[in-house]
Amino acid sequence: MFFWRFHALHHSVIRLWVVNTGRFHIADSLFKVALSQLPIYLLGAPLQVFWWLGAITAFMGILTHCNVDMRTGIFDYIFSTPRLHRWHHSKDMREGNTNYGENVVFFDLLFGTYFNPDRPSSTDIGIRGEVAKNFLGQLAQPFRKEGIRQILGRPTKSG
Repeated sequence: MFFWRFHALHHSVIRLWVVNTGRFHIADSLFKVALSQLPIYLLGAPLQVFWWLGAITAFMGILTHCNVDMRTGIFDYIFSTPRLHRWHHSKDMREGNTNYGENVVFFDLLFGTYFNPDRPSSTDIGIRGEVAKNFLGQLAQPFRKEGIRQILGRPTKSG
């Protein structure tokens, strides 16, 4: 729940679009970088590993946020595909709390968060709450009690 207040900005869009790939709160981005790259750094990986990881992650982010409905067959069991990622963005929490893998789905398969039913993926995406309309408001919202209520879709004191 704590990290959702920051990640909700990324999920607040109502249509997947390639530009949404980079729509993150800075705290969310810093956490993601620390979680994914710090272990690799501590293992002594050379700089080229970080370049390749960054390039692959950027490509996968663009691909998974394209508003395309495509069948990817066996690749759905290896990579995070547009189909799988659309489920992850669903407003229905039973669908949205799935498919966390950014590049590959190994950990989703391992931990039971893989979701790929045999029906068209969700187009009802977004969050139930509201995100501030301006940039500074979006940066501040996760730190304000009233802002957290708005993100979660709970009534605020004023309404």
